[in-house]
Amino acid sequence: MVVDNIIMGLKSVLTPMEEEDLKLIKSWASDPLICNNYHKSLVEEENFLKELISGGNDHVKAYTINTEDSKAIGKLTIEIGDDNTANMDILIGEKIYIGKGYGKDALKAAIKHCFEYLNLDVEPDEFWSWDRIFDPLYSFMKNPKDHKHKFLEPRVDFFKKHPSQIKDAQAE
Repeated sequence: MVVDNIIMGLKSVLTPMEEEDLKLIKSWASDPLICNNYHKSLVEEENFLKELISGGNDHVKAYTINTEDSKAIGKLTIEIGDDNTANMDILIGEKIYIGKGYGKDALKAAIKHCFEYLNLDVEPDEFWSWDRIFDPLYSFMKNPKDHKHKFLEPRVDFFKKHPSQIKDAQAE
């Protein structure tokens, strides 16, 4: 299967979300411990993600957060605004992975991806400085009017599906 925009972290792999991943969102939405710690209605989130997967919004990308052994454990969305600002939303839905550094690793990888994709020119210390916390992304560019996006070549999905994903797909 050819997949573009795979984002590699040190311990997490972000893959473009697919329709079959929405089953996980439903299971997380029915878990009160997950819902209590998440700021959005996961039912509304599921509908939003369905729209994204079907190609309904070019400015937002939805990813499934996986472990290195292809276990899906969460989701991350990246929204790029018209003014080159970025918003990210993350949820680790598998309880045994909460607090183990997977969310932090996924965020770091996604931020690195955004800078490579957007070709932003910024020193990491400057970007993470509390003095610049409310500055939009375009303020980190040397020349935002002449900015060109970096094209990311499609990649081959070299991860096998987790057996539970295959079993669930065959049951339907």
